[in-house]
Amino acid sequence: MDAPIITLTTDWSTQDFYVGKVKGRLFSSIPNVRVVDVTHSIPVADKLSAAYVVRNACFDFPQGTIHIIDACGTRAVENTVVVESRGQYYIMVDNGLPALIFGDDYTQAVSVVDYPLPAAGVFLAHDLFCPVAALIARDVPLSSIGQPCEHLRPSNPYGYLSEPDQLKVYITYIDTYGNAYLGITNDEFERHREGRSFKMFVRECVLDEVVAPNGAPGATSSSRVDLQLTVSSTGSLMLNTTQISENASRLFGLRTMQTVKVLFH
Repeated sequence: MDAPIITLTTDWSTQDFYVGKVKGRLFSSIPNVRVVDVTHSIPVADKLSAAYVVRNACFDFPQGTIHIIDACGTRAVENTVVVESRGQYYIMVDNGLPALIFGDDYTQAVSVVDYPLPAAGVFLAHDLFCPVAALIARDVPLSSIGQPCEHLRPSNPYGYLSEPDQLKVYITYIDTYGNAYLGITNDEFERHREGRSFKMFVRECVLDEVVAPNGAPGATSSSRVDLQLTVSSTGSLMLNTTQISENASRLFGLRTMQTVKVLFH
């Protein structure tokens, strides 16, 4: 690759040295590399949030892009895999996160097991992910980097569970503004709804309509802040407030992996 793109998606934050250390190794070992920070604010070890960010940010990069994803909540040596999907390469720990991101939608996956690591104090992204990224950037085939994985470690999908007259839907991501993204798209919801009325139970709130995406949260003249259901820019259903300056997740106690119940009638 002449000028490879490498993205970073992590739970490191930016107050420590981790981001700088990894970028330094990438710039030192890969000529003309372009490093893109997707985010370093994944909640520690939150696989649901990491999967949501990767699916909605990384898939739009050009073919050949290499993605380093470290949101496993540990600096210990783990089972590192490289997954090829849609012409891009994803380096991460196989702790259930790859299955959450790709399901079965990937071309190949290899397990990196034989790369030499320091005897102690291993920083996995620096000591293993960066060298693996350098090999991929030099067009080394994955078959020379690791052993084929027949299966990625399975993980619960954490999207939604359906019955004829109801749904159990997970909150899969909460953004900086406190908007809570549900694990179901609007299209999927309408398919299960079949034109029926519904009630969605979110803690003490009961919602019975989907507000238009370009509606006007914050335009109300009332001082009351209510929870509302709308469609996000990703196509999934989203919980936010009627006043855009307020934080829905903080006000209503929402968190990832929490479930909401929907009854159709």
